[in-house]
Amino acid sequence: MKRLEKAFDSIKTPDSWKENLYKTAYAETIQPKKFSLKRTITITFAAAAACMASALTVGALTGTFNIVEILRGGFSDEISAEKYIRGQYQELDVTCENENISFEAMAFMGDIDETYTLIAARPKTDMTFDSMAIEVSVLENTITNLDEYATFTINGIADTDEGGNPVYFFNVRNLPCCGLYEIGSESLIMRISEVRYIDGYNQTTEEVNLSMEIVPDITKLSQIEYQEYKEVVDINGIQCIVEDTHLSDYQASISFIYNVPNTLDIGGEVISEDYLIGDIKIRDILNLKSEYAYEPIAEECPIKLIVDGEIMQFIEHNEEAYHFPYENMLNDENISNEGTTFFCRLNFEPFTFSEAKSVAFEIETTDGETKIFKVK
Repeated sequence: MKRLEKAFDSIKTPDSWKENLYKTAYAETIQPKKFSLKRTITITFAAAAACMASALTVGALTGTFNIVEILRGGFSDEISAEKYIRGQYQELDVTCENENISFEAMAFMGDIDETYTLIAARPKTDMTFDSMAIEVSVLENTITNLDEYATFTINGIADTDEGGNPVYFFNVRNLPCCGLYEIGSESLIMRISEVRYIDGYNQTTEEVNLSMEIVPDITKLSQIEYQEYKEVVDINGIQCIVEDTHLSDYQASISFIYNVPNTLDIGGEVISEDYLIGDIKIRDILNLKSEYAYEPIAEECPIKLIVDGEIMQFIEHNEEAYHFPYENMLNDENISNEGTTFFCRLNFEPFTFSEAKSVAFEIETTDGETKIFKVK
């Protein structure tokens, strides 16, 4: 966490994005990275749900490319693939280029909490390489100084066009903007600042200054189920304030705030470092068995999502439980690790809300009671 805090020192982020950007960036920094980049947070994409058998339709094909297979097979993004099959996407035809490479934004999709843009890259030179990555950020058009905002590294998926020429696809999660938070914004600016051509263990980096402006069709984005609670619950002896629940197409989540003491006695050893207290306490509160909170078992967690009587599992890409100092969400200047109040979010596998008969978050309290936060 310390390195992430330092990386954010010189990054200014609008208040409407601060919570979303920091939570996502912190969650991703605990994952292994292929590239070591200064002031860059590597974003990886993983399945938000198990693959579902679905026949391809004519709408699933664009030109010679099978977009559904690219999303599903290349990026393990089953949710966006299903949206594409159902026609719940906006077709784009926006391009930018320099002398070496051209980019095309092809499709925009998601819900109001999380959006993605599928773009294709075509090399214009005879350079040979195995794969490609880009450094990109997606911001609202109201932002004037793009250089002050964090960029994210996206790895590409290789394909070929009808002429056998290489094409590289990128499933860009629109960060730091991500969802459409500002109603007054008319468009999004996708800025590409770096291209990496990767050949085995070698890579060539090209600094670029390319951008594409996207005008989202909000009617193509689905709504999400959101409820706010602000209710105090005692979990394993810690007073937690349950903030809210989000049930989006990509994940179902519950957020809460809690306090930790200045010192913590773990097995007779007194620990006083803030970051250690936070790391230990979140696992202690949630009964997470793994050292880095990877792959916790939903059945053993005191916070459970129950859909039609079944316990939903955590999503697979290791954002199941992550937290950071709550003060970061309120600080307009630099990100700080000071303070004893923490924000935590649990993400569960998504489901079709309209088809569910009953949906509730159940929390086992310190005294053995079960608090039920009914959603449906």
